[in-house]
Amino acid sequence: MLIAGLNVSATQDGRPQSDAAVAFYNGDKVFSIPEERITRKKHDGNLLHSIQYGLAALRSGINDVDQWIVSTCGEEVPSSSCPTWIRADRRLSLEDLGVPKKKIVWNPSHHQSHAYEALLSNDSVTSGTQTSLIFVADRIGQTFEKQTLFFHESGKLNKVVDAWQGSGLGICDVYERVTGAFGWHPQFDCGLTMALSGASECEAGLSSSLFSTNENYVIAIEHNVDQLIEKINQSGSTLTNIRLSQVLQRSVENAVVQFLKSWVDTLKPDNLIVSGGLGLNCALLGRMAQEIPKVQIRGSLIPNDHGQGIGNICWYLAETIGTLPRVLPTLPADRSFNVSGDHVRRAAKEILTGGFWEVCQGDAEPGPRALGNRSILADPRRMNAKSDLNRRKERYTWQPFGAVLHPSVADSFLVNSPYMSTVAFPSANFTEEFPSVMHRDGSCRIQTSYDGRLFLDALMDYLAEKHGLGVLLNTSLNRNGEPIVL
Repeated sequence: MLIAGLNVSATQDGRPQSDAAVAFYNGDKVFSIPEERITRKKHDGNLLHSIQYGLAALRSGINDVDQWIVSTCGEEVPSSSCPTWIRADRRLSLEDLGVPKKKIVWNPSHHQSHAYEALLSNDSVTSGTQTSLIFVADRIGQTFEKQTLFFHESGKLNKVVDAWQGSGLGICDVYERVTGAFGWHPQFDCGLTMALSGASECEAGLSSSLFSTNENYVIAIEHNVDQLIEKINQSGSTLTNIRLSQVLQRSVENAVVQFLKSWVDTLKPDNLIVSGGLGLNCALLGRMAQEIPKVQIRGSLIPNDHGQGIGNICWYLAETIGTLPRVLPTLPADRSFNVSGDHVRRAAKEILTGGFWEVCQGDAEPGPRALGNRSILADPRRMNAKSDLNRRKERYTWQPFGAVLHPSVADSFLVNSPYMSTVAFPSANFTEEFPSVMHRDGSCRIQTSYDGRLFLDALMDYLAEKHGLGVLLNTSLNRNGEPIVL
C-alpha cells in the first residue's frame, strides 16, 4: 500500500501555510520531503514539487497512491466538496492532479498529527512497554487547538486534555509577538528569541510572570505581555534586549514545567515528549530535564509542520491497522556514503588544523536540524570557531552552535537528545575544553546519537580513538535564510 500524507497550503478560506511537506509510506520506508528543500525557497508553503520528487523517488505515479491523508492548520476540517489545494494561491489542487475525492482522507486534528509524528520519532516509545505523555503546543492547530496533551499506552494514543478552550493568548502566541517586537519575523524567527535569552550569563529577575496555569492549559497574562513589549520597543541596547528575552523564556519554562509536573505526577509516564512549534525550544526541554527528573524528556525529529505528513500517515495506519511504521523517515537524495579511511583522515586533518568540513552524504535529514548527513563540522576546542562560522553563515555573532557527542562522552550526559533538540548544562571542565559549542548562559545543545549517519560515525570513532576528541561542533549545511542542502 502506498500512502501519502500532507499538510495542505490552503483550504476553504485561502489562508496560506508555511513549512509544507509531503510524506510517503510504501509499507517499508517513510519518506518526508519538505517543499523548501526542492525549490530552495525557505518556508515554502506549496506542495507540487515535493509530491513530484517523492513519487519519482518511489518510481510511482499519482494513480499509484492508494490514500492521501491530509490535515489543515487553523481551519475547520473542510467539507468533502472543498478542493484540496496544494498551492497557496488556490490555483492547483490534488483533484487537478487527477486524485479522486474517495482517496482523500482528512485528519480532524492537527495536534494529533504532531503527536503521532513524535511517537514515530521515539522508537522505544512505540515498543509497547513504555507509556508517554505528549504535549503539543503551537500558535494554532485546528480551530482552538493551541495546547493539547496526549497519553500513549499499549499502542493506543488518547487525548488527555481537550483542545484549547481559552480565548486569550497561548505560549506560542506570546513568543511570536515578542519576536516581532525584536524586529524579526514573528513566525519563523522565534528561535532567535530563544537563543538571545541565553546570550548572557546575567539573569533577569522575573518582576511578574507572563503566564498563568490551570489544569488544562497555560494562558498569557496579556497586561504583563503588553508591558514587556512596550519595554522592548523602548529599549536601545542589546543587553537590555537579552534581559527582556530572558523574562519571556524563563516565564515559558516556569509555566510549562509547573503545568507538566502536575500531569506527570498524575499519570506517571515513562516519557514526556514535546512537539509542535514549542518542540523547537531546546532550552525549554533542557529545563524540563532538570526539573522533571522522574521521566525521560524527549524531543521530536520533525516537531514543526514539516512533520504533519508523517503524523497523518501514522494516524491513518493506527486507525486502520492498529500499528505504526517502524523506520524513521528519511529524505531520499540518492547520495552515497564515502567512509574510506583516506576520506575520514582528510576530514579529521582539516578539522584538527582549524578548518571546517562540509558533509553532504547519504539521505538528507527531513527535519529542521542537520544531524550528520548535511552538516558543517568543526573542532569545538578552537576558541574562534564559533565567530568564524557565524560570519561564514551570515548569522548573529551571539548565536550558538550544537555539539555532537561520541558515545564515550554522551554516556556522561543524563539527557537523551538524538535530534539535537535539548540543551544540557555541562561541567566546568567541558565548558572550558569546548568553548565554541557553549552558549553564554552555560548551556550546550547536544546530539547524543547519530545512528545511520555512516560518515559521521566513522569520523567520530577515528577522532575519539586516534586523537582523544569525542565532541564536534555540528551545524547545518546552509547559509542563514536558506533551507538545508538537499
